[in-house]
Amino acid sequence: MRHQGKITQWNDEKGFGFVQPLKSEEQLFIHITAFKDRQLRPEINQLITYTRSTDKQGRKSTVKITRSTDKKRTSQPSKNNSFSIMLAVTFLIIVSSLVFINHTSVLILYAYLILSLITFLIYGWDKSAAQKNNWRISENNLHLLALIGGWPGALIAQKFFRHKSKKQPFRKIFWLTVGINICIFMGFLSSLNEVKIMITFLQTFIEPILPH
Repeated sequence: MRHQGKITQWNDEKGFGFVQPLKSEEQLFIHITAFKDRQLRPEINQLITYTRSTDKQGRKSTVKITRSTDKKRTSQPSKNNSFSIMLAVTFLIIVSSLVFINHTSVLILYAYLILSLITFLIYGWDKSAAQKNNWRISENNLHLLALIGGWPGALIAQKFFRHKSKKQPFRKIFWLTVGINICIFMGFLSSLNEVKIMITFLQTFIEPILPH
């Protein structure tokens, strides 16, 4: 049987909170894994529908949680996710091309690839920990990995694991680290032609998402 309720408490870092049924004052435990759409983070005072259950600790809880916006969001493809994958892949192709024509060190390419792989794996670890309510990787550490060059792997992981792909203000800080890293990379470029390549790259993929 489906019930309606309102989220009264939510700890986004740990991924759990409580919901109050509309027709009573009791508090039911809710966990992020019970939501049908986990990309959109729960918010206090948000209305949800759910099925009552009992968790392993014997607490009254909820499962199969949905929101009125879930169906609409699921039916529409995410342009942002497609852009993210394109941005990550295109940047790595550009770095590879610069290495191929001997305009930058192969060590820079190795660094991006290795850091991206490490970041991808850490995102997967953090996603698993969130689902099991275990110890999590701090957001500061995720931002640090992106800043030093792991952001292509982070973008792919966000799409692949559906993790940290919607949460604010994480997204704002994340894109700031991406911009800073690209600027640092441009600083390593030794000729005007290479700078022009990066400027063209940024204009092609960044301008479409900027507000007009």
